[in-house]
Amino acid sequence: MRVEEVLRLGRPGSRQLVGRHRWDKATGWYRLRYADGDKMQSVLNLLSRHVDRIGLRWRQEDGVAAFYVGVAGRYTSILTGIADDLGFSLSPTDDLPPPLNGRFTPAVSLESSGGGVAVDAYLINEQLFILTGTGSAEEGPYFPQATAANDHRPGEWQMPAPSLGISTRPTWSEPTPLTLTRTDDSQWSLGRTEDDIELGGLRLGILGDEAAVAEWLARLVAAHSERPVGLAVIDGQGDLIPRLLVNPSVARLLTSRQATSLDVNVVGQGGINPLMAAHSGDLQETLARWRWWFQGMGLSEPNLALLPQAAGAGVANLADLYHWLEQQSGSTFAAAAGFRRVLDRLAANPAVGRWLTLHPTDIQPLAERGLVLISCPYKQSWPRLQALRGVLGLVADTSADLVLHQVPLSEADWARAHSIRIATSNQNLGETVVLTRCARRQAEEVIAGLRQQKQAKRPPQLSYPALVEYVQQLGEGEALVMRGGHLARATWQ
Repeated sequence: MRVEEVLRLGRPGSRQLVGRHRWDKATGWYRLRYADGDKMQSVLNLLSRHVDRIGLRWRQEDGVAAFYVGVAGRYTSILTGIADDLGFSLSPTDDLPPPLNGRFTPAVSLESSGGGVAVDAYLINEQLFILTGTGSAEEGPYFPQATAANDHRPGEWQMPAPSLGISTRPTWSEPTPLTLTRTDDSQWSLGRTEDDIELGGLRLGILGDEAAVAEWLARLVAAHSERPVGLAVIDGQGDLIPRLLVNPSVARLLTSRQATSLDVNVVGQGGINPLMAAHSGDLQETLARWRWWFQGMGLSEPNLALLPQAAGAGVANLADLYHWLEQQSGSTFAAAAGFRRVLDRLAANPAVGRWLTLHPTDIQPLAERGLVLISCPYKQSWPRLQALRGVLGLVADTSADLVLHQVPLSEADWARAHSIRIATSNQNLGETVVLTRCARRQAEEVIAGLRQQKQAKRPPQLSYPALVEYVQQLGEGEALVMRGGHLARATWQ
């Protein structure tokens, strides 16, 4: 009901209802989580002495509680400013539940009052006034003021215990320690749960918040670097390699020349040659990689048919290829001209053009036995995507494991690397899913998708809303690992 209608109808307490409506509208609301109920209560009590009132809304559904706190707009900076220092969490919310209708009554608890799963409250000078979803009091204010009657002593009320949905660190089981082992060369082996379920697989899809995914991948690479047997990391975002360069295991490999790091944005560091001959010496293997790379750029069969001729003429890099194409005439002139236009588009990005033509580094031997770090932030750039694919083609010709971070690939690109172990960020490869911390909406979307694909069977003691809440509160290095319908909470040591 609108404010004007409330006043026109002359409902009892109409001015109080209007006052409540206006206060709520001008309030900044946050989702509140905390680890210590007594400490959180002390914080709110202290704050309530210095603001006109604190709004509270408590809801519970499917075993998951939600606690919202609101203060007038001019006080929000005070509330948010003390959150980190005092150990509680505030999240801006776009799902604030609508207010309940009715009268407020003095109380000492949000949970026990009326036994409802929905409670609205105001905290005024350390005194609590509540309205429950099970019914309104027959008497009492619609919008309590500081002078409202309250027989309870200030500060006597009780905060809800930090349960699921309120706690900053909920848990349903002890996490399985993740340890990268080599018991099975056909897959990533990450350890076993207490129920003797193997965590791992040939393909790992790591999903979640970008920062949490990058952190999890960095720990995977660091564990791999303890006993390097061949790993290539391709960073299409630019936030994974910096994490690795400060890791002691990775730094040791770089110092001992068992690792190399190449960045498309660093001038003079060296680049790659996507047309490098296969180390096996097999020309057909080299031509297959060339064909795959250029076909992914949109070249058609007449263009691709030139590649065996180019290889026979001694072409070994992009500069050679361009020069050879310029020399074509007669029946091959049109196909060569179309080919050059694609290469011109590739070189239109100066960083990519330089990286693919000057001072190439032979990354394949290190990818076989050590560690190769490649940073080429994608940035929705077609030339950068082709550079990333060029690296993928070289690595796919080796036996190296591969970590891909924010590299958008087609089905044909995935097929190119069908036989090697891959861990990739924010792509579900359909075998083993590693779900890291993420916001509620993303957690709901991911888990709904996994349920449809029958990849996520929840533990019997958890509802799916509870699972979504756990994902939001995972700590650093923690994840939910899902394989073959089994789900386990796991963490890097």
